[in-house]
Amino acid sequence: MFGQRPKSAARINRLSALRPASVSLSALFIVLTGAAAAQPQDVQAGEPMLNGEELYQQRCSSCHESGSRSIPTRAMIARHSPEDILDILTTGFMAAVASFMTEDEKLTLARHLSSQTPPSPPAPSGTVQR
Repeated sequence: MFGQRPKSAARINRLSALRPASVSLSALFIVLTGAAAAQPQDVQAGEPMLNGEELYQQRCSSCHESGSRSIPTRAMIARHSPEDILDILTTGFMAAVASFMTEDEKLTLARHLSSQTPPSPPAPSGTVQR
């Protein structure tokens, strides 16, 4: 009798060993179902989920309208073609920042920003000498 465990104690030890795995699987299930619920709803074919201005406001404006001299302003970006902006977003300096955007979102944003009319330079002040 000494040296041998009752069958029920051995079974409890095996079940206890499985507990961390079952907790991990439960946590993984919760995370995955939560992530699936957080995904955007289906969008009809050909219809962008967001328009260009919404994309800009949600994903770009916090930096590009911050007033920092080292970050191009919206007006500076508007001087570029959609192809140039798309290239910057996909393979250029902004690729890491824009990596979470879909290709459609990048294209929508590039087209929107390049369609913006850059502001006119300020009118000269004072009188004009002849």
